[in-house]
Amino acid sequence: MDAPALLAKLDDSIRPERLMATAWDLVNIPSPTGETEEVTAFYADIYREAGLDVHVSHPAPNAPNMAAYLAGHGDGKTLHFDGHADVIGRVDALPDGSQKVVPIPHPEPRIENDVLYGRGAADMKGGLA
Repeated sequence: MDAPALLAKLDDSIRPERLMATAWDLVNIPSPTGETEEVTAFYADIYREAGLDVHVSHPAPNAPNMAAYLAGHGDGKTLHFDGHADVIGRVDALPDGSQKVVPIPHPEPRIENDVLYGRGAADMKGGLA
């Protein structure tokens, strides 16, 4: 399939309402760095429902990593996407030169003029959706 045909096929398969709903659900889940169990489980379920092989590892308590695989056919190249689902707090500089992360409240997301606002909407939960 040539590139224009592939792009047309992809464009036809995009459902904006589903993307917005998924992004809203992801943004609605609080996920400060180091506390991402719930958002990772939610995201893993999306991939499982799509038929991908999902692997979750736990390199740190409450902060799992997730990888999803879709086997291809033949000896073609591999396409890899990655991202993160955590949101960071405010980083304050301390007098000794170190830094302290201060948690930020997690308000409910909102949609205004077809734009999603909320913790992680632009970095990076919107992109994960």
